[in-house]
Amino acid sequence: MRYRTPFSSLAFIAAATTRILSASPGCAAPTPQGYTIAPLPAPGAGTDVRVCGLSHAGHVVGSAVVPTLRGNLRQAFVWPPDGSGGHLAATWLGGSVGPSDSSEALDVNDRGEVVGFVAPLSFPPVVEGVLWKSGSIGYIATRQVGGRLVAIDHDEELVQERPQGVAVLSWKSTRGASGSPAVLAGAVAHAVNDDGDVVGEIETGSGPWAYVTSNEKTTTYALLPGGSKARALGVNAYRAVCGSSPTVGGAAVWLPTYDVFRRTWTWTLRGLHRRGTKASEARGINDLGEVVGVWWRDSTTPLGFLHDSKTDRTVGFDELLPAGSGFEQIEPVAINNAGEIVGTARRAGALVAFVMRPARAYALTELSFEPTAINNRGTVVGRGLPGLGNPQAAFVYEGGQTTSVGGTYDVAWDVNDDGRYVGDFAGGPSPAAARSSAGTIWLVEPPRHSPSAGRGIANGHWASGFAATEGLVWSTQWARQGATVTPTHTIGGSFGPLAPDGFQGTRINTSRQVAGAAIRDLGGRWQHFSAVWCRRWGPEIVGISIDGGLLAAINDSGVAAGYDVDASGRRHALVFDRAAGRARWLPQLLNLTFASSDARGIDARGEIVGYSDAAEGRRACRWLGQTVEDLNASLSAADRADWTLTTAVDINDRGQVVGLGTRRGRSGLRGFLLTLP
Repeated sequence: MRYRTPFSSLAFIAAATTRILSASPGCAAPTPQGYTIAPLPAPGAGTDVRVCGLSHAGHVVGSAVVPTLRGNLRQAFVWPPDGSGGHLAATWLGGSVGPSDSSEALDVNDRGEVVGFVAPLSFPPVVEGVLWKSGSIGYIATRQVGGRLVAIDHDEELVQERPQGVAVLSWKSTRGASGSPAVLAGAVAHAVNDDGDVVGEIETGSGPWAYVTSNEKTTTYALLPGGSKARALGVNAYRAVCGSSPTVGGAAVWLPTYDVFRRTWTWTLRGLHRRGTKASEARGINDLGEVVGVWWRDSTTPLGFLHDSKTDRTVGFDELLPAGSGFEQIEPVAINNAGEIVGTARRAGALVAFVMRPARAYALTELSFEPTAINNRGTVVGRGLPGLGNPQAAFVYEGGQTTSVGGTYDVAWDVNDDGRYVGDFAGGPSPAAARSSAGTIWLVEPPRHSPSAGRGIANGHWASGFAATEGLVWSTQWARQGATVTPTHTIGGSFGPLAPDGFQGTRINTSRQVAGAAIRDLGGRWQHFSAVWCRRWGPEIVGISIDGGLLAAINDSGVAAGYDVDASGRRHALVFDRAAGRARWLPQLLNLTFASSDARGIDARGEIVGYSDAAEGRRACRWLGQTVEDLNASLSAADRADWTLTTAVDINDRGQVVGLGTRRGRSGLRGFLLTLP
């Protein structure tokens, strides 16, 4: 099967950079040359629109002033993604919030779970933190405690501002908020990443100071350089922070460095303020290190900007947007990993919510190797195709160039948005000296010195794989040259009687949920079952069939994709959504008993790619919900005459797909990179 590992291999991690988000010419994609802009659907009769949050899956949250029985009140809204790159009409986040209560939505995760607050009609006035989930509302605080909920991560960790300070709560759907969390006294919070790192400001002896907490420990924090009155407004999976600092005149980004010997973090302050402007502020940062913010030319004239921390390039929205767009005074609030930017602007004199998207042009590029993964910067990793005369080595494609890395029989299986990749290290130089043009290679020390395989790496600091019958999870931030990395979690035969012999992990998400296969030893023959594992709720077999399967991919929402095997040995593409509590088979291009399908990759919105048998043979395909489409239909007429795309193996959040296909008049399989407009 695809994830079988050579006996002598060891898992490796390679880093394109030695400092997280540092400038690295030649490995970073340039800032996009153009964006499109469109208004979000107006929230009914609402006016004075505010946009506060954006998920990587495309949910937008905020509020608007609407007429009620109590007069004009601010109320919470969400704009859900429509599944095809657009947005549905704004939905009032009602639940048990009465029409006489004011409310506001402040943040949203990729599952569409929204946090914010309500201010019921009461005396004395109170503010109650709330979580809107699956169409219902949960009150997090009693009226005696109060406090807004300002942020939520994919693990349903909720950040609340209380009168005493900042607290992080774990939501349990059966019984509301749990536990008595520690409170970071004297602090306010603005954002949280999926490792539980919170940013905001905290009172010190010299005034308020920007801070970031450490690894889900709310009361363990570091003060960021930049002096008092600095503000930390956003944080990404790598602990890069954006905000403002008087030290640099306004807008700022803090880039992190991890000292693997001292196990400590430090941050370097970089100013983004433009000369000649009155004030500035950086408001949102994604996992690619792209930052959005605002320069104020004067007190009433804002200009949005986009900064790329990789290339250290900053451009104003006046350079990104086409002339005559009709939008003025554009104030961005957030940017996600797809490059979507949301905020508010003036259009025909009215205040409207907007969404900006990178302008994408159709392209089909041949790759000289077998691709296995693609990140959101368009970096592709994989292994050699012997039919093309390539060695069995790991390959990296970025910036239009292909580089062979590692040694003989190495394979690169996954790559994150920082350019770090993982795979199997089978040969080449010794670990201490193993280098390539893409960086340094570190080996992963498996339990009991078994051969290991690296299969997935998430944005942030977590990677996954397996050694023999044990799944492995390890922290990439601990890696250093000349040393091995010890796994933080081992996943054994804890999946019950159906698969008692172990687990093989494939991909991992930012919440440390691992997709893969639970395994059973049938007298020397391994049987695999589609399974997921999470440090919070443990192992779970999720397949529909009891005859085998594997999950090959998982997104940050916890939605996983792979295949099931039925009693006849036929594969069925499978998707599992733990939030929905079920797995289901995906439709096929050809619905006949001998036809097979397999899902290989999934993006933040839940778009899935893989293959399905068709009347003409195997075809690369994409699933949008319960709809399947042949990717060959997306090709230009000239490319359809030349190419047949047979298997898609991965998709990123920016509409790029990699896989294998054939070309007319040429022998053997060819790798491809397809950019969909």
